[in-house]
Amino acid sequence: MAAVEAKLSDVKARLSAQSRTAMLWIRYVGYVDVLKCFILAERTGHWHLHLKCVHDMLNLFAATGHNNYLKSCRLYLQLMLDLPNSHPSLYEMFTVNGFHSVRRTDGRYWGGLSLDLIIEQCLMKCLKGQGGLTRGRGMTESVRSVWVSTMHQSAGVHLALSSLTGLHQTAQEHVDVSVARATRDCTDMDKLLQWLD
Repeated sequence: MAAVEAKLSDVKARLSAQSRTAMLWIRYVGYVDVLKCFILAERTGHWHLHLKCVHDMLNLFAATGHNNYLKSCRLYLQLMLDLPNSHPSLYEMFTVNGFHSVRRTDGRYWGGLSLDLIIEQCLMKCLKGQGGLTRGRGMTESVRSVWVSTMHQSAGVHLALSSLTGLHQTAQEHVDVSVARATRDCTDMDKLLQWLD
């Protein structure tokens, strides 16, 4: 892997020196790599990679004029880097157990999701979907109180019924971590090295 990265960096440097368009596309690919690493950190629950990606995104937010993201991420990064001192037990849960991302099913390595995505998929979907608060019930205080206090019971009943009827899917490993995919990745890496040579 290090040999491939070394050869690719040489090719990128040569192409960047020859053309400004190539330099632009190489920077673009670098930003895409940052996003791919961020997704990897979220899906696998890798805390330190998550922080590194947030750090790498600061320049991108500044360059694109997203000042609110820039300020919020900088503050977030400062607070999270101080987490071992301020909240050591939380830091341990994030680093050892990968609890900064949420897993809706157990046993899936690639199953972690960001908290904002979980809120959107679960809570907001229930809130705006059939039987939710925004579908003809009204938004009075009593309706909201009943809906919020019974939501966890409804979710338990739904899970029990889907398990009973066989509609609840069991957790499986992601296809990208299978032996066949790893073997194919190794052969593809060899082809890339041969082409670069």
